[in-house]
Amino acid sequence: MDTQLQRLLLDTSAEPDRITELLQAMALRLSQPEQAEGVGAEAALQDFQLALNLAEKLCQTAADKFRLESVLNNMPMAMLELGPDLSVRGTNQQAQRLLDAGVFLRRQGHSVICDHELSQQRLEELVAQYSVPRAEPLPPAVFNLASVSDPGHLVPCYLYQQSQFDLERQQAVHHVCLLLNENANATPGQNVSAYAQHHGLTAGETEILTLLTNGLSVNEVAKQRCKSVHTVRTQVKGILAKTRAGRQSNLILQARQFVAAGAATGAALQPQSGAAQRFTLSDGRQITYSDSGGPSDQVVVHCHGMFTCRLDPVDHQVFRQRGLRLIIPDRPGYGLSDPLPNHSLLDWAGDLLELLEGLGIDRCTLLAADFSSAFALAVACRAPQRVRDVILLEGAAPVDSRLERYEATMPVYYKAVFLVARRMPKLIHKATYVAYAHFSRDPEKALHRFIDIIGQDNSRVVREPHIYPQILTAVRESIRQGISALSATQILLFSDWGFALSAVRCPVYLVCGDADPLASYHRARLEDALVQPVLLPLAGQGWAGMLYREIDAVLDQWMEHRIQHLPFSM
Repeated sequence: MDTQLQRLLLDTSAEPDRITELLQAMALRLSQPEQAEGVGAEAALQDFQLALNLAEKLCQTAADKFRLESVLNNMPMAMLELGPDLSVRGTNQQAQRLLDAGVFLRRQGHSVICDHELSQQRLEELVAQYSVPRAEPLPPAVFNLASVSDPGHLVPCYLYQQSQFDLERQQAVHHVCLLLNENANATPGQNVSAYAQHHGLTAGETEILTLLTNGLSVNEVAKQRCKSVHTVRTQVKGILAKTRAGRQSNLILQARQFVAAGAATGAALQPQSGAAQRFTLSDGRQITYSDSGGPSDQVVVHCHGMFTCRLDPVDHQVFRQRGLRLIIPDRPGYGLSDPLPNHSLLDWAGDLLELLEGLGIDRCTLLAADFSSAFALAVACRAPQRVRDVILLEGAAPVDSRLERYEATMPVYYKAVFLVARRMPKLIHKATYVAYAHFSRDPEKALHRFIDIIGQDNSRVVREPHIYPQILTAVRESIRQGISALSATQILLFSDWGFALSAVRCPVYLVCGDADPLASYHRARLEDALVQPVLLPLAGQGWAGMLYREIDAVLDQWMEHRIQHLPFSM
């Protein structure tokens, strides 16, 4: 047994941070190809299971559980549960990415298959053996799966049986678990170097970071580098300041995300788009957000859609290429952000402004699409000195009686919601909750219903193969705490916004296409009410095409106009 794990098992006052950091180190060791071929693989896997069970018991607070979840989601191993019929359930985000990629395991309905005949045969044999409940579980099996495109490329896997006692059913429940190293060819040291270069770390800091990501403690790093522990701790603080990781465990997670990104792209490495970072607000609530780009880059805050979250699949690379830092915060109750009951649009604006203050950001640009425009405009109204400008992609305006003339072209669903919100406001609370109850039961089926009501052009974009899986992941993440936030958002957007559009004094760029018949109504309302509207035409596009397919053209038009007409705001 690992000596650190042994000490933690005996330590009744062990802190959750210690076990989660040990869990990270164990996952990295298991992910190395040479580990799978060694005689110690079974023992290493058993230690990993013990560490995971201990972590789940120690992590009692919401913050501790969040850190453990982050470790599991960003470890270099995909964690899956398999049924006797090879039905599959991913238990971390790496598993979802693996199944979406289909390189080693491919979805077929609710099950998985290997396109390599020998791999499929071996997997079926082992799952059949491990699916039988036993008093004494079988020892973990170590084997390899072949790549779909390159049968000579083998990835190490670990199959084992896990038994848990179900309190409700009062019986033991057996799971067949699979750990699969989807980054078999990744070289941690090399990827950490790219991460270090991205953040401007020195050679010494890069070496320390490499040792930390390889599982060494600060004391072990000091011993290996022949330095004092105090010196190494000081250098680690410098690394944390440069990377804005906040704490050592977050630093290791960020570096691991570079490992994952490098294995996926094989190109210049960038932070993973949806990586969650956490900020504590003054009232004790926490807000999670994704953050990509350099600290000196101009900041663009994306106000995510009604059904997405910080994982909204807008292309981060497009922003980085233009020297823009993209931040996407989860609104209250979405993703991992703590809920704020009965909040208004201006209340949410206060949360975002506090986050920007905490990140040391003086001014920013706000980006929003469709009805998320309400959130962007609320921030611009509440703190005009903090907002340079706003970019609205087919932005929406507040609902009023003039909308009735457009009901002929409006989808039936939207028509009903608008009418109920305006004429029966008390009913809308219950109605929206009932309407979105199916999101919790079957997010994918619910997403298809949503796609059907957003217009043909928007639907066509969202259904594109490289966009749809990311949208589905974002939808699942957005409702992880239930559908209360989703229901509350619809009430906010389709009711009185609580501020006047004329109070927004900064430039507002109205990116307008001609694919959505309802957009012309909103565009006319916004152009009439805003103080500094700027029209940017983008023919043939709806909001989804602008956000997910043509965001580079949107940013280029916006930046060109600012340079030519608004040099003072740069």
